[in-house]
Amino acid sequence: QQLADELMEQAFRDNCDPLRERYSRQIIYKTAQEREQQIQEKLALRILEEEEGCMYDAMYEAERLKKEQRHLDDKRRQQESAGEVKRSLDAQVAAVRDRQAAEAHLEGQEVQRMQQHWAQLQAEAEAADRAERARLQQLAEEVKQWNVLRLMELSEKDRQEREQDLAILQEALAREAAEEAA
Repeated sequence: QQLADELMEQAFRDNCDPLRERYSRQIIYKTAQEREQQIQEKLALRILEEEEGCMYDAMYEAERLKKEQRHLDDKRRQQESAGEVKRSLDAQVAAVRDRQAAEAHLEGQEVQRMQQHWAQLQAEAEAADRAERARLQQLAEEVKQWNVLRLMELSEKDRQEREQDLAILQEALAREAAEEAA
């Protein structure tokens, strides 16, 4: 029922000319007011944006000036500390060179000590080698003498065996000859 009442009222307003003109004027007036309000808001927004732009430009300029000043200060500090850094580096280089010279000296001493040690070891090895060669030569001489004695022994034994063999052979031949003669 309520919907029906609303629809009938709407149809009455749409068909009633004086109301329709009045509503049209109200809509036009309301539209004009809203348009004026939009223009005012747009103008206020543009003014605000310009103010913000000016403020940002001022902030940017201030920041740029600060950066420029920081850059100049940094450059000045770098120039001031360059001498100090150079002195520090020179001292470090001198310390490194001193340490390298000391290490080189120690290495030289170590090389010399090692060379002396190697010379001593080589001399000991040569002495041991000479002693071993002398021992082997003595042993070879003893073996040679033993071989000569052994050879003489063997020759004597061999001669005695041959004489025995000859005596046995002669005895056997004599027996055989005696047997043949008999």
